[in-house]
Amino acid sequence: MKGTNGCADKWRSRLINPVLGKEFTLRMRTVRSMWALFFYLLAIGLLALGYLYVTRMRAAARMRSIRMRAGSCLYSSASCSSD
Repeated sequence: MKGTNGCADKWRSRLINPVLGKEFTLRMRTVRSMWALFFYLLAIGLLALGYLYVTRMRAAARMRSIRMRAGSCLYSSASCSSD
């Protein structure tokens, strides 16, 4: 079964260090390690999305306050010029 995909095996042997490849296959042999990696990546992804959400909300709040100040300034200057 090992020699059925010769082209892929050739590229894999050129791109992946054989010692690291063997270590990875040994460590990822159990289902537990697959789930551990899945939940680790899920946690990292949720942290990244949470960070993006918080920074977007802060930026949106900052833009609202700028718009409100600009609107009140425009309103006050328009009402003062009509007097």
